[in-house]
Amino acid sequence: MVEDTVVPPLILPIWCTNMSSVWPNHPPYYPRFGHKVEIHIGDPFDSRKLLDELSLKKGWSVLKRRKFITDALQTELFELGEAVGNLTKGTAMRILQENRCDYL
Repeated sequence: MVEDTVVPPLILPIWCTNMSSVWPNHPPYYPRFGHKVEIHIGDPFDSRKLLDELSLKKGWSVLKRRKFITDALQTELFELGEAVGNLTKGTAMRILQENRCDYL
């Protein structure tokens, strides 16, 4: 979606804590009130820089291009999780390395 836009969007990372206590991941799927949820909003991420870097990657498949964008955005989000203290330092890099796909 980011790559297909006419104007590169600003992306605002949002990290929510304890959402599963309010809106469970398993049935019954109904909201549960009286729980504390924390919402942290990170700095805007300008996708123009990402798309400029992607434009230098000539010959990449659509799948590889999308993976590149997804990895960059996911890393930004997990770094916000690290900054607010919900993820240990280095988690963003570890997840990026674990999800590496050299075959694309």
